[in-house]
Amino acid sequence: MPDYELKDHVVICNWNDKGIPMIRQLHAAIVKDRRAIVILIPSAAAGELPGEDDSPEFEDVYVVRGDPANEIILRRANVESAYSVVILADPADRELADAKSILICMAIRSVCTAAQVGKAHVCVEGVSPQNVDHLRRAGADEIVSASDFAMMLLSQSALAHGLGTVYRDLLTVSGKTNEIYILPVPDEFVGRKFHELGAAMFERHDPRNPVILVGVATEKGTKLNPRPEEFERFSEGDKAVVIAFERPESLV
Repeated sequence: MPDYELKDHVVICNWNDKGIPMIRQLHAAIVKDRRAIVILIPSAAAGELPGEDDSPEFEDVYVVRGDPANEIILRRANVESAYSVVILADPADRELADAKSILICMAIRSVCTAAQVGKAHVCVEGVSPQNVDHLRRAGADEIVSASDFAMMLLSQSALAHGLGTVYRDLLTVSGKTNEIYILPVPDEFVGRKFHELGAAMFERHDPRNPVILVGVATEKGTKLNPRPEEFERFSEGDKAVVIAFERPESLV
């Protein structure tokens, strides 16, 4: 860990080989708001980090060894000051991986409560769909099931050929691919309609980084390409879901 107190960093729990490509994405050269990363390595059997000189993506990456369900270990990682926490499913736990993730979620919430701060945003790699509600009650904000996504993507690719390539493009962080960004709606468009913001963005687009409006995120959830009866006008606090080559400085 560095000799200063980390804030707004990313904590990765249950470190294993799946975390290596995640770090490469989080620290890709195109990422503007690059954040320090702390990985919690529970055992000597966990995946190894590449050598320090192997890649610049592994700079500003720190290691804390110990059980991520232990509150002392979480405090060492400054989880109460983290921007996000990612809980990977531990392959060694197999069908019990969700149970361990639930314990980690509860420990994170306890640490943040004791520090009298809001809980960090927690993303969990879920294993069983039956455990989604338990994970949410434990404090998980987002639950991603690799197996569920794989099945849905395979089904859609069977109907729309080439769709797998589209998703890979959107999920790969690089200067040559598009990514999805969620940004605040400009103040001047609060109270206006979805298509009005889309039209303004199209008219004022930057040819070096064209931005396309694809959805809206509100306190009630996210809607992609909403119909007028589903979403009428932007309210204060709403966010625009857009596609772009890199994070745009402004939408209009």
